[in-house]
Amino acid sequence: MIAAIEWIPAGRANPTPTKYEYSRAERDFLARVTAAQSGEGGGGDLAAPGGGGDAANNGPDAAGSDEEWEVMEQEGGGEGKTKLPKVDLASLPADLRMDEYSDDDDDEDKEKDVGGLLVGKDAEMMGDFQPNNAVEPNNGEGDHDDHDDDSDSEDEDDLADIPDTREYMPLDLKGLQSLGIGGQNYSVEDLQNMTLNNQHDLDNDLDDDEEEEDADAKKARRASVLKQKGAEWNELFADDINSDDDFKMGMSLTPNVVKTAGGKKKSKHAGGKNAAGAGASGVNVKLFAEFYRSDIIFASPLGLKMATTSNNPDGDGDDDEEADVDFLSSIDICLVARSDVLLMQNWDHLSVLSSLNQQPKKISDIDFSRVRNYFLNGQGANWRQLIVVSKFTDPYILSTFRRHSKNVEGQLRIRRKVPADDASICDVMVRVKQVFQRVTCGTVSEAAANRLRYFSDHVLPKLIRLNQKHTLIYIPSYFDFIAVRNLLLKREANFVSVTEYARVSEVSRGRARFLQGRKSIMLYTGRAHFFLRHKIKGARHIIFFGLPEYAEFYPAVIDMLNDGLSNMGDDGDEDVSRAPMSCLSLFTKFDAHQLERVVGTPHTERMIKSDKHSYLFCS
Repeated sequence: MIAAIEWIPAGRANPTPTKYEYSRAERDFLARVTAAQSGEGGGGDLAAPGGGGDAANNGPDAAGSDEEWEVMEQEGGGEGKTKLPKVDLASLPADLRMDEYSDDDDDEDKEKDVGGLLVGKDAEMMGDFQPNNAVEPNNGEGDHDDHDDDSDSEDEDDLADIPDTREYMPLDLKGLQSLGIGGQNYSVEDLQNMTLNNQHDLDNDLDDDEEEEDADAKKARRASVLKQKGAEWNELFADDINSDDDFKMGMSLTPNVVKTAGGKKKSKHAGGKNAAGAGASGVNVKLFAEFYRSDIIFASPLGLKMATTSNNPDGDGDDDEEADVDFLSSIDICLVARSDVLLMQNWDHLSVLSSLNQQPKKISDIDFSRVRNYFLNGQGANWRQLIVVSKFTDPYILSTFRRHSKNVEGQLRIRRKVPADDASICDVMVRVKQVFQRVTCGTVSEAAANRLRYFSDHVLPKLIRLNQKHTLIYIPSYFDFIAVRNLLLKREANFVSVTEYARVSEVSRGRARFLQGRKSIMLYTGRAHFFLRHKIKGARHIIFFGLPEYAEFYPAVIDMLNDGLSNMGDDGDEDVSRAPMSCLSLFTKFDAHQLERVVGTPHTERMIKSDKHSYLFCS
């Protein structure tokens, strides 16, 4: 911020600018005014060019003594000099007054104040701006209210007829050597460079502010989107989470011991400070160790499967002729964490569990003195502990656990029963009648085919006959999605699909057409909702081809009903939001685990064993 500006003239050679020059009309008028004030000249009419004693023609003898005159040189000078009388500036109108300054070279204070002369309208444009230590012109003597009361009122009318022939002298920075700003002197060139740099910096600051505002707005929008997806989704797929499903890492643990003078082994940790890399127990930890020298292996099912299907156990080889699984022959504890998330990826990758505790094919690097006898007898699987942790119970998880858990101590399963008031159906916020339809089937292998047959014979014909629009069909399994999609293509139904494999443009286009009513049916897969958490708009009817694995998906999907359809007409005929909403869920007796999480354990037992096939819940 500029505190003050001090004007400093270029030098002492010419400390004052060129004086103001009177025009001929001004000289004539000043002569007549002087003659009228002095009373000499008969007090003639000022408006007459020759009145008032003809002061302009008779020179100093007609107006006063020589002391009342001063000689002023004209700019082209040459022939003769004109003597004009001194004028009382207080008696002049404001339009003809000019700033008064001194010609005294010794008056340094006034020299600093003079950097140029501004008169007339140029001075008015400056407004209230006053340089540092500047003196107001005329010291208040030229105030418009202090003019002589004896002057004729017709003078102002006469002045209006006189043309404006004044010459203006604007401020010229070229005559300045430096400017004092904030107590420091700067040259004019430096000041100009500073102005350009300040303007450039100002532009950059404005651009930076706009970029920061845009970045802040994007972050706010992104935070709002992430918040809508839920805490569980952010725990798995947030921006700062590594969601790579292909990883593997070996970790070796080495006790940090030394031999004492007596030949006894002693831990370095017992002496005091830990060694570099040693933990609180005096064990050195090495990450990314070779699998054959690792004590713990962290790996995803996909990464471990890729490592066991190539000659290189680190998974870098390209040959899959012979699988190398020797590094898995001595596994004591196998922990499968978050198996419910693995179920959403590809459960077939857990077939790698069959490679555990097999007899090694290469024995060159084996220290048999450290191998336990049950490993040598091929009974390592009977002593291995298999721990599977899941958020919910699923037939695929239970089947895998029973197949690969061969411990001699038996198996233990811990399951949580869901009370009726804690079921996910209690979280539905939309007022809609929810119908659960049980599909009859004899075996697990017939469940998918019987469900598709029921949908084809009883549900789809009604949708096509009634031309029911805004119908969302939720399909948990991708295999069932393929079957339903082929069925709709065969029936030439007007539908669109949203899957986890679809491109973003396809999903956006399909969602827009479904909302507008241009597509009557939308197929929505469970894995797409798990990975993307789409907010589907435009649904008035929901059909669950199968109950979702995650219990919270059921109320989340139902709460999408009527979203985006408020006060929106369908083809301009009537308000779609007035049509009744509906919800239909298909299930079999082999879907008891999913049904238990949705309606609760007491209702599940009755719905599975009862002779009735249809059940109605109202929210």
